[in-house]
Amino acid sequence: GLATLDFSLQKEGTLHERLKLQFRLDVYNSLNRANFNLPGRMFGAANFGVISSAADAREMQLALKVLF
Repeated sequence: GLATLDFSLQKEGTLHERLKLQFRLDVYNSLNRANFNLPGRMFGAANFGVISSAADAREMQLALKVLF
């Protein structure tokens, strides 16, 4: 089955009265579990029943935003 765990951390601070700074970390498939795609389905083909690919591995994204 498909199993993924995504999470996000966010921290916001004030630099000035009207100026804020926001830091954000997003992690997709944080457990880095292999989620395999479907096997070949064409009977008689060389790749019948063979799983030859998987979904994306762990991805991380950092962001720094200035709000004014």
